[in-house]
This record gives sequence, structure tokens and C-alpha cells, in this order.
Amino acid sequence: MSGVIYYKFKSQKDPSRITFDGTIGMSVFDVKREIIMQKKLGNGLDFDLLLYNANSNEEYDDDTFIIPRSTSVIVRRVPAQKSGKGTAARYVSGAPKTTGARSDSVKRPVPMLQKKAPITSGESNINKSPSSSEDAAIQQMFQVSSDQWRETQDKMASATPIYKPNQRRIAASVPDKPPPPGYICYRCGQKGHWIQACPTNADPNYDGKPRVKRTTGIPRSFLKNVERPAEGDAANIMINAEGDYVVVQPDVASWETYQSRKAALTANDVYKMQPPNISLACTLCKKLARNACRTPCCDKLFCEECIQTALLDSDFECPNCHRKDVLLDTLNPDYQKQREIEAVVKSVLGSNSKNSDKVGTSDDNNTPMSEKRKREDDDANGPNKFAARSSAVFSKATAEPAFKSAMAIPDMPSMPHVQGFPAPFPPFMMPGLPQMPPMMMNAIAGQVYHNNRNPPRTNSRPSNASVPPPSSLHKNPPTKTN
Repeated sequence: MSGVIYYKFKSQKDPSRITFDGTIGMSVFDVKREIIMQKKLGNGLDFDLLLYNANSNEEYDDDTFIIPRSTSVIVRRVPAQKSGKGTAARYVSGAPKTTGARSDSVKRPVPMLQKKAPITSGESNINKSPSSSEDAAIQQMFQVSSDQWRETQDKMASATPIYKPNQRRIAASVPDKPPPPGYICYRCGQKGHWIQACPTNADPNYDGKPRVKRTTGIPRSFLKNVERPAEGDAANIMINAEGDYVVVQPDVASWETYQSRKAALTANDVYKMQPPNISLACTLCKKLARNACRTPCCDKLFCEECIQTALLDSDFECPNCHRKDVLLDTLNPDYQKQREIEAVVKSVLGSNSKNSDKVGTSDDNNTPMSEKRKREDDDANGPNKFAARSSAVFSKATAEPAFKSAMAIPDMPSMPHVQGFPAPFPPFMMPGLPQMPPMMMNAIAGQVYHNNRNPPRTNSRPSNASVPPPSSLHKNPPTKTN
């Protein structure tokens, strides 16, 4: 008669079964062996296998204990205490341990572990839950690994290196000539030796950080030669290609230029100032009226942008007299005030003593496009409009022939070596064209020679010439030609 023992892992949903012959039960050793064989867990050198009762969570730590049939057990696989020393290997090899329980191996004391974390509770692993015992085993494994690594580090630190004769170490070849005068060892920052023969190569306490900085990418005009710095004052010191100690100078000229540009007034700055005359101020912003215009209702002076924004926000109501239906196209530009305001702006910019040579550029760059268009219109419609138009026409007339002459296609060169050869035909050896075969050249030359010797006949003849008899020319009578 056969019996069955049910088992499952913690992550397994449905239990598996072990079938055996007998009515009593099966030993813990045989159950673990069957589980390893069925689940194909390997040789068992890297893990330990634990069995617990599914109802009481009691661990079966004795391999000789008989598990009754129809019993459900929970299987847990935990990492081995030492790499390659897993206790599950003896179940695979078939050598049972009959003189002791597995709890002795689990509770084997570790000296360093007991010193750092002594066990204060007298409760055994049998009374603990499976999850707590598993977590404790994992923590114990990590602690043992860290202790072993710490011991290994201590041994390596106190050990003396031994160089074997068969170990070949490729040493850097040191040049046999002395270094040039400007050569610097970029390892220690000193002169007089090659970097392959630096005294710090055999120093185990050397950190290996470069002691000098190179001047790669820095213009020479920004570098200034200095004396050799002290050992601790070489933070900003660099060495150039000649081996001299240099420091970087600030670009004073560029900084002064930037400061002068920043301090120079622009047209926008002048428009934001308080106007010298109240008649040139905008009614809304109280600044110089930019693109000055007047309303048709109250004839007040406004900036073009200010009045347009106010009308759009107030449903086309005048902000001064509150008249309705003041449309944007009814605003009247005041050209006289615009010219006066431009004169004020130019006078303020001209009186600025800082960077006066760049005022015109900044003024033109910051002038609105509407003012630029108005200036162009005034120049075109002013008293010098005919001179401006004539200069534009003259510049256009002088530019077109030059453009045409630059874009004209050159004439094809003639071929004097072939008499009577047409000039527009390209030469034989023109770059970019394939060479003409000699047979074709001879054929063309022969055709030209034949045409020169025998000119083509024409149908024109004198009016008094007599028509030859038909028998002398053709068998059929000739047709009349016009």
C-alpha cells in the first residue's frame, strides 16, 4: 500500500505530492531528497532546505524523524551560510547525518556575530514563525559575508606583496636624451625629468592628481608671466607651451566696451524720460509721445500705441472727453509734433558723453518700424525727392550692366587648326567634354574641305538664261520653279 506526503514552497499556489511505499510515513532526509530531485534544484551546494509543518509551523530539523503520511509540509530554501557549503548537498549525495539534528548547524555560533549582536531572547527557532526564522537566516548570512570580507581586507592590508619572476610588467620606456628646456612633467609639475622617470611613480602615497594646468584654448594675449609659485599657492597658476608659469588676465577692453554700451542712452530710454516740454507729452502716459497723433473729438496729443490700446479696451470711447465711436482710422497723425519730438531725442542722445560714437547705431536699432517708414516717406516726398529718385535710378542703371556682364556666357573659342571649321563648335580638348575620336575629326575635316571646293548649288539663275532641253538634264520634263 502506498502513502502520500504533500509539500509546497512559500510562493507555490497548489501543493505537490510525494508518493512512497508504506503505511507509516517517510523520513525527513528522504522527503528533502525527493523534493530536490522533483524540482531539479541542482547539487545543493549553494542553499539549505528547511521543512515546516503546514499546521503548527514546526520545523523538521531531525533528518531521522518520520513524517506521517498525508501530512502537508512547507518547504523553504535559504542561502547557505558559506559559499559552496550548502547542507542540501548531502541529500543529493545520499549520505544522511544520523548523529545530530540540523538545528546544530543552523545555530552554529559565529564569534564576531555574538560579540556585536548577542542573543538576548531564550526562545528557540522552533517557537519562532517561519518568516522570522527566514529573515534571521538572511541577516545572519549578510553579517557573516561582511565579517569575512572585513577579515580579508585586514589580511590584504598587512600582507607584503610578492613579485614572482614570471610576472612580466611592461615598463614605460624612458628616452635616453635629456628633456628639452621647456618640458614639464605634468604628473608632478616639475622640470628636469621625463614623465616616465617621475620620482612620484614609485610613491604609493601619491594621489596621482595633476599639479599644473595647461593653457589649451586660451589666447596668448590673455596670459601673463609670473614667478614660480609656492607649493600651496598654485591654484590659478598654469604653464604654457614654453614652460613658463602664467596666469589669465581679465579681458578689460571687452568689459569696458560692455559697460559703455550699457551706460549709453538709447531712443527707448529717452522716450521713457520726462519730456522737457509738456506740449510734447502724451495725455495718458505723460511721456514723450511716440508716433504722436491727435483724436478728432478733443484734439489731444497721444502716443499711437496708448490711444489705440485705450480705444480698444473702452469700446472705442475717448479717454479724455468720453466721446463714443472714436474709430482707429479717424486718428490724425501730428507730423509737426513728431519732428519736434525727434529733435528732442536726437539732442538728448547727442549730449550724452559716454559712447557718443555708438549712439546712432543704438538709436536706429531701437527706433520703431513705423518711425523708420515715416522717415523714408518724408525723404521720398520732401524737397530732395527728385535727387533721391535720380540717385536710385542711376545706381540701378549702373548695377544692371555690371550684373549682366558678370552673368554673361563667354564666347566659344575658335579652332584655327581646322580651316573652315565653324567657330561655335567646341574645341576637341575643352575641359569637361570627352575627347573626340580621331575618325570623327577626319570626317568633319573632310566634309569641310569638300564644302569649300564644291559650294552648294542654288536655284537662282539669270532671267535671260535659256532653259536647257529636257533631254540633256532629265528624262522627265522639269517642273517649273518659282
